Amino acid sequence: MRFLNKVAHMAFASIALLWACGLSLAHAEDSPYLRLDTALVEGDDEHQFEFATRYSNSNDDNTTQASLGYSFNPLFSVEAQLGWTNYSNGNDGETEAQVSARYVLVDHNRDDWGLALIGSNQWQKTGDASMQDEGPALNLAFTKPFGEKTGNLHLNLGASRQNSTADTCATWGLGVDVNFGQRAMLFAELSGRDLTDQVTHGGMRWWLKYGKIALDTSISNTQKFGDEGSSTQRFHVGLVFFDLR
Repeated sequence: MRFLNKVAHMAFASIALLWACGLSLAHAEDSPYLRLDTALVEGDDEHQFEFATRYSNSNDDNTTQASLGYSFNPLFSVEAQLGWTNYSNGNDGETEAQVSARYVLVDHNRDDWGLALIGSNQWQKTGDASMQDEGPALNLAFTKPFGEKTGNLHLNLGASRQNSTADTCATWGLGVDVNFGQRAMLFAELSGRDLTDQVTHGGMRWWLKYGKIALDTSISNTQKFGDEGSSTQRFHVGLVFFDLR
């Protein structure tokens, strides 16, 4: 069984790396990958479903997002997300859609470290225009617990392609989270595209679990630097159902 699992891991990794040669991850600086799936944190075995809403507000726009996620098991999960952005300066609003998949090669709850592959694709439309394919993506996420697993260090490396400009760039992120209490944590992350567009992201996350249901929430702030610098406040709430059959 272990041999079959290793074969499956190698096959998936090979496919993902081949995919990454021609494709990449869109807007990584706007969607930090520090967040861990609740299924991984709780260590539940399989069949987790999550419905989540997110609201963010920055200098001249506010964004509302809704997403559906499903974890087939602690190692493999998929998510579909739809978002709307409204601008206070009178510019046309935007609609974004994204689908993503996460495959955990090494589970940090069962081993002394963790490794996951995250692939996604994003579409966007402005005003009444048709939906445009913004570009696909791949991200390799490394996690290392520390201090008797009271926290985690994170290193994310990936590639991003913008279809509209045919540009491909590297994406990266360095982060840390620290647990306080059984189901609460503080987190902070520095991420960027190539060596520019640095973004800091930090906040607090907590969740309550009753039997096979959990309420997962977080508040955070994202600070983007550079010529188009901005500060964005984010609020997330998710309803999670475990072990659905």
